[in-house]
Amino acid sequence: MLNKSLSKWLSPVTKANDLQGLKTSGVNRRINREKFELNQLKDELSNNKRRQGVFNGLKNMISIRKESTAFSPFADQKVVDLDANVFALIRENKNTNERIFFAVNVSGKKVTVKLPFDGTELQSNRHLKDEITLSPYEFIWVK
Repeated sequence: MLNKSLSKWLSPVTKANDLQGLKTSGVNRRINREKFELNQLKDELSNNKRRQGVFNGLKNMISIRKESTAFSPFADQKVVDLDANVFALIRENKNTNERIFFAVNVSGKKVTVKLPFDGTELQSNRHLKDEITLSPYEFIWVK
């Protein structure tokens, strides 16, 4: 069930630029702040494939994070230096010995990086070994 606070949270993620809001307020960040009414949001999530994809993708990521103790705010985190175009971390929960490798390609070109360990990519469930080529702006979570 969607609530009103969720509709406000989703609007910057899934709505087109609010040019009128920017023009009216003069505040540059307002371009990303157009608001959905709750019924409009429900309709958009039912009928707009792009918005369904964003919403379902966010729900999937939240579900993965809730199930993985390495995402705990108390887990250790270490930056991994792989490439100038890749930001990477290893998160490890010492209480459960669970660790997750996170990497994001922050460039507009493909980048191949060596994995610090073999494992399963949590969003796609594909097994990764040795290295991976990340598409532009792609990220992975490997456990």
